[in-house]
Amino acid sequence: MSMEEAAMIQRVSGKKATSVENAVYSLIVKARDKDGNRIFSLNEREEMLKYGDVRVILRINDAVENRAIVVAALHIG
Repeated sequence: MSMEEAAMIQRVSGKKATSVENAVYSLIVKARDKDGNRIFSLNEREEMLKYGDVRVILRINDAVENRAIVVAALHIG
């Protein structure tokens, strides 16, 4: 996660956010389609918190983060 993404997540989630809320915010900020456009918007946060399966959200976050690490490594090498 970049510093910009971390700062954005902290700004939108606030200091009282739970780890689940932070996972949702992280997914909203980091998940992108193949063209680099965001998949989710902040307007979908409440629905994700209410209806989303935390295990699925965490699994997607891990996949997004792992892909970012691989892409960064390819650009460095």
